[in-house]
Amino acid sequence: MTEAEAIGLIRTHLESRFPKSCSKCARIFPTLKDYLLASTPLGDPVSYDAEAEDWNPVEPIGTFSLANCACGTTLSLNSDGLATWTLVRLMIWARGHAKRSGLTFRQLLVVVRTTLRRDVLGEAE
Repeated sequence: MTEAEAIGLIRTHLESRFPKSCSKCARIFPTLKDYLLASTPLGDPVSYDAEAEDWNPVEPIGTFSLANCACGTTLSLNSDGLATWTLVRLMIWARGHAKRSGLTFRQLLVVVRTTLRRDVLGEAE
């Protein structure tokens, strides 16, 4: 799998999770692009399976990325609903890519989030 294919799988999954709304202010994010434009990333993305070094999870805990809504509420995007075999393929790709790039798994997740944001928001310009 290439980086572009991995980013494409992640993007397709995340786009399928919209519309999304804030539980506090009820702001509606119709699309991933709207969400990225109106929220601020918070901390680093985390893969609980990678943190546990479970590279072939039968029942994945998953991966998530946090952001703050304009009202201050913490929102999340996660791997819930992603087919297990797709998540495992992405983890295998990410593990190998991180090693080849000299990055930790978490650092690679930051790179993936940054690339995804750039790709989605770049299309908005």
